[in-house]
Amino acid sequence: MQSSIKKIGLIVILILVLPLSTFFIYQFASLNEYEKEINKIYLQQLETIIYSVNQYSEDVVSSWVNDVVLQLKQEKSKSHQNPIISQYQNVVSSIFLADKNISDINIYYNESQESLVSNELIRNELEIRKPLIDKLQKFLESGYQRIEPIGKITSGNKYLCLFPLNKNEVNWDLGGIIFDPARYIQQSLASKISQAAGNEFILTVSSNENNLIFSTDVTDSTEIVINKPLWLIPGYTLGIKLKSGSIQELVSQRFYTNLIVLALLLFVLIVGLILIYYNLRKEIRLAQLKSDFIANVSHELRTPLTMISMYSETLALNRLKSEEKKREYYSVIHNETNRLSKIVNSILNFSKMEQQTRKFNYENCSLIEINDDVFKTYEYHIKSKGFSYSLNQNEKVKDIIADIDTVSESIINLIDNAIKYCNEKKEFAININENEIGPFWEIKDFGIGISASDQKKIFDKFYRVSSGLVNTKKGTGLGLSLVKQIMKEHSGNVIVESKIGEGSTFRLQFNNNFNGKV
Repeated sequence: MQSSIKKIGLIVILILVLPLSTFFIYQFASLNEYEKEINKIYLQQLETIIYSVNQYSEDVVSSWVNDVVLQLKQEKSKSHQNPIISQYQNVVSSIFLADKNISDINIYYNESQESLVSNELIRNELEIRKPLIDKLQKFLESGYQRIEPIGKITSGNKYLCLFPLNKNEVNWDLGGIIFDPARYIQQSLASKISQAAGNEFILTVSSNENNLIFSTDVTDSTEIVINKPLWLIPGYTLGIKLKSGSIQELVSQRFYTNLIVLALLLFVLIVGLILIYYNLRKEIRLAQLKSDFIANVSHELRTPLTMISMYSETLALNRLKSEEKKREYYSVIHNETNRLSKIVNSILNFSKMEQQTRKFNYENCSLIEINDDVFKTYEYHIKSKGFSYSLNQNEKVKDIIADIDTVSESIINLIDNAIKYCNEKKEFAININENEIGPFWEIKDFGIGISASDQKKIFDKFYRVSSGLVNTKKGTGLGLSLVKQIMKEHSGNVIVESKIGEGSTFRLQFNNNFNGKV
């Protein structure tokens, strides 16, 4: 059995533990590579955040353009008091419309802002961008209305965006929006930037002169990790950084966190493998015990059957003439039959307990009376083995709720063990009393004793001590396991105290709180 267990352990180590340990060491050695890879992923994540803000910025201006187109379709107004501008009075300073040849330009001013543009300024800007205007018209003809940022066009820091128009619908070929970039960022983009930053990042918007226009939190511009252009406002950049620490620190922290998790998983796996190993060892040991049980039971059954067969055959053939000799043979047959019946009943009762099909008839009874009944029927057997016993009982001990048959069976099993594993002193003592837990029945023998290590195992099914005089005594290995299960059904316990060469004490401890329901 030990050889099989060692082989299983070696296989488990070779198949699972060794490869996983190698992988763990490899992971630890790959720190730099993982840092680079995670750093790359973080940078991609930061760029994605910046991209989303830029996309939103473009969507805002697109909504302005759509409003302009819709208004022109509805009114086709040439008034300089266009109501569209009033919707963006703190951002947009003017909107202009022009034809393809830039001969006719119409500007809509925002009365709340100072006008810094004129027809001549607009015409000059458009003249130098005719190729771009033609390109925008081609985009529109393809079904795509593109907005083209031009940048700063006045000394007053006003920025221009151009967009193509369908002349058949609005009488104009081109439109432009002139707006204040700082106000646009503060009023139109700030909420989106703050939302994108969340609790983990700081987002900033700066001008070419490194003037901080907007920031979601207090920060030093030198700590910005990534700076990307703001699409619709040339010369302005979006910056991003982590709120706490650098990316390298965060990457290292996350890597070591993952490494710790991996180590814990490896630890749990190793513990699991150890448990599997011990369970396998237990199963192999149980299989060995079952094999020993079959061998022992076969021997135990064969002996009485052989005696019964031999003695009954002698009587059947009428080979005995003496009546006294016949009575002796009848007595042997009777005793061996009882012995055989006891072995079979023990196995059947154990099987019922295992399958939880054994019925218990709980009733109020006296532990002293149960003991008296056992000794009335068992005393002859005790004395025939040359044993004597003493009885010490507290007459005032409380009654118990118990199944009389199974308690009697437990007592008989313990008496049998005291007789079977005796030493030179053929004697045992019975003590019936009670403690704070409840009444108890106790037997003390002066036999060979049980080692401390075996005391933990003797209640396991099929277990028999494999060394010393105990091993020479035949048995099924079910007696004490059956006693333990019976006491468990009574919410009680069986307790053993023993020393090698000094004997053993077994106690059936009953519980005052047991009411017959488990």
